[in-house]
Amino acid sequence: MAFTAVGAGVTAVLPHTVNLNGTAVVPDVLARDNTAFEIISATAAAITVRNNGTSAAGCNVWLWQQHTFERDFGGSGTTALVPRPFIIGGAASGSGGGMSADVFSYTVTGVEPDQSDLTITLPAARGDTDYVVLFSQGNAAGILGGRFPEAGRTTTDFRLLLTSDASAGDTLDFFVTQRS
Repeated sequence: MAFTAVGAGVTAVLPHTVNLNGTAVVPDVLARDNTAFEIISATAAAITVRNNGTSAAGCNVWLWQQHTFERDFGGSGTTALVPRPFIIGGAASGSGGGMSADVFSYTVTGVEPDQSDLTITLPAARGDTDYVVLFSQGNAAGILGGRFPEAGRTTTDFRLLLTSDASAGDTLDFFVTQRS
């Protein structure tokens, strides 16, 4: 979700539609691409942020809800993260400030040479290739799994190998951050 033109010191709220079988839920994980922003709260209906910067700015917030078969968080029957939501780069996550992250979407055009082997351009060049990529399906027509081969990374793009062909118009959401 994109917060735009949020004034310095101002709090902004946007609704979200994350749900599980039609029931609104609090997302499992949140990440932001502008460290001047603080995620204040997340409910089953909305995300609240505050711009702690000195001027008006924007911030993209990535919401992630784990699929049912991915919900075993380190223990038998453990189906929720603590804290929930887990805020990457937030005080509760232990990451602290200064996070170097990109949160963005890619829409499949249908003219890519191979619909299951995509090269995704990063929004900005990174300092090195030691980064982690996470993705979720924004609105893909089928269920798509994928992996990111180390050999397919540069400072400006990465390779995504999907388990099946994507379709034109499929949107994939990405979170990219430094490994160390």
